[in-house]
Amino acid sequence: MKVLYFEGMDFSGKTTHSKALVKRLLDQGQKAVWTCEPGSPLHSLNVRDFLLSKKKISPKALELLYQADRAEHSEALKGFIENDYSIVSDRSFISGVAYAMSKGFEFEDITPLLQFVGVIKPTAIIFLEISGEESTRRRVEKNIEATREESHAEDFYVQLTANYKKVLETMQLPYICIDGTKPIDAVEKIIDSFIG
Repeated sequence: MKVLYFEGMDFSGKTTHSKALVKRLLDQGQKAVWTCEPGSPLHSLNVRDFLLSKKKISPKALELLYQADRAEHSEALKGFIENDYSIVSDRSFISGVAYAMSKGFEFEDITPLLQFVGVIKPTAIIFLEISGEESTRRRVEKNIEATREESHAEDFYVQLTANYKKVLETMQLPYICIDGTKPIDAVEKIIDSFIG
């Protein structure tokens, strides 16, 4: 049983690769479940639509909504872990901390909230790295309107990537950084090799 979190900017390939990994695990006869943050299909708290909208909300209130979603998600995951399922998630608390830091919060402001909501520590993290420019190009190519989290200037994304790496190193979590612009099959081989 493993807990694997896929991290990276929007449109870096997290959903594609996390769902493909679950399929490979199931094909191998393993028990595995796919999930995501925010708005996991594993719980009934539906804050995703609001969180991804452009409605005005204070930064602190927004962060607390993300944490409420995360608390429900963590509770839902416990049952799968107790039944020896591998968990594969498109985003996790790592994104939450990195984005919060990019919006001006300090690492020390957020980490007590993580303990309070009971986040589940990963076995490993797969960080798919692309530039903010590439993220925007992929979103536009798919003709998808930018959400609140996708409506930032390039310097925000540079800071976000630095924050992801800072969080991973500060929390001493096992991770691999993969070039998200590589072909899908090449990325899958790297992932499979990394997780064993």
